[in-house]
Amino acid sequence: MSHHPNPLPGSLAEAPTNRYTSPPVRRRKYRPRRAADRWLSGAPAHVLDVFTNQHGYTVLYWFLGDGFVGGRTLNAQPEHPQFGVASSLEMEFPAAAAFRYRNRHKRMTWASLPEQVRRVVWRDAVTVI
Repeated sequence: MSHHPNPLPGSLAEAPTNRYTSPPVRRRKYRPRRAADRWLSGAPAHVLDVFTNQHGYTVLYWFLGDGFVGGRTLNAQPEHPQFGVASSLEMEFPAAAAFRYRNRHKRMTWASLPEQVRRVVWRDAVTVI
């Protein structure tokens, strides 16, 4: 076993290089950007993006932790005692980027969301921020 000058775990010096392995590649950390102001005018600061889908709406929030994006999938009446649906979701950054790319044509404005959906998202601001 060889000893490296930098014994820190996860350091580049820890990975041995030879003619069969390529040197480790440093990658920039992905950080999701918030949708443009024309989509999120008046939205709380924790909202990342808003989409419509076949069952209702999907609202993505900022980070749940290192490398994760949170959010909710809601129907038009999430507070209704019998028919309301408001399920939470979380995705890793690459999955969130792919989701946003696939659904870019389903993006909608914050103002066009139903009032009940906006109320639920504002309440979530307390737990997210």
